[in-house]
Amino acid sequence: MYKLCVLVALALVGIVSAEIIENVPCTGRRESNIQSTVHEISVTPCESANGLSSSPCRLTRGTNSTAILTVKFTPQLKHKRMKATLAWRNGNIDLPFRGMQSNACRSLAEGRCPTTPGQQMTWTALVPLSSSFPANNYPLKLKIMDGSKFVVCNHFSIKLQ
Repeated sequence: MYKLCVLVALALVGIVSAEIIENVPCTGRRESNIQSTVHEISVTPCESANGLSSSPCRLTRGTNSTAILTVKFTPQLKHKRMKATLAWRNGNIDLPFRGMQSNACRSLAEGRCPTTPGQQMTWTALVPLSSSFPANNYPLKLKIMDGSKFVVCNHFSIKLQ
């Protein structure tokens, strides 16, 4: 059902295309042992804040506003259960963005759980952009975990308007 919702959302986006966004792997002591290679992260819809690919995506927040976040990655190990979280990096505190499907296995558009080492996978999630979020630049952290193991951990930024 979730995959169907994502496909319908992609169809509704129409001519708006996904933008591959700049991102960097997490570098914290706990997060340094990431167990996959991230090939790209994209956001739909994505309007570059300054017309430059290195600028954060400008996204409109509101009652029915959502963004589609897509990550293409290749796991190095077999992972049976994966949980995804997206958080605003506010100093030393990560504040979660609520409403995203946390079961990463259900959000795989390409591949399945348990993962196959060396096989590229595509994870896709709908991210609600609530009007309760203040208009601001948000440095974000995306984590896909298998228990205490980091499958994916990357930082990127968006701009909510």
